[in-house]
Amino acid sequence: MATKLFGPVRFVTVATPRYLDRMGRPRHPKDLLGHNCIPRRLDPVLYDQWKFAHKGKEFRVQVKGTLIMNDFLLMLQAAADGAGVAYTMEDAVRNQVATGALEIVLKPFACSSEGLYVYYPRRNQVLPKLRAFIDCIKG
Repeated sequence: MATKLFGPVRFVTVATPRYLDRMGRPRHPKDLLGHNCIPRRLDPVLYDQWKFAHKGKEFRVQVKGTLIMNDFLLMLQAAADGAGVAYTMEDAVRNQVATGALEIVLKPFACSSEGLYVYYPRRNQVLPKLRAFIDCIKG
């Protein structure tokens, strides 16, 4: 079974205006190869291949940087502190973009997904805790 938690989700690349003034604004995702990117690690997977889309086709760019973060909020804080470029859900940085603390770059290449789902065994096998969680999210 699958239950949609939220979505659709748009993924964007962000950095501080100060960082971008110093390092230049990437015009194409391949320009990220010349930037300090902040990938995430969720053991054992390193998310250093960021996905983009152009003219209906998706492609990935393998990024590198001096920081690898295993905490989503710390990754965003590092980007807000000017450490480099981060790849995240647009909704996660909406306030920082609105205040000018972060700037979205490569907007024409942003890709989207249908959303985030929770997958679980058939309904007759769902633990009460999971059922309560699903019911809460569904509202």
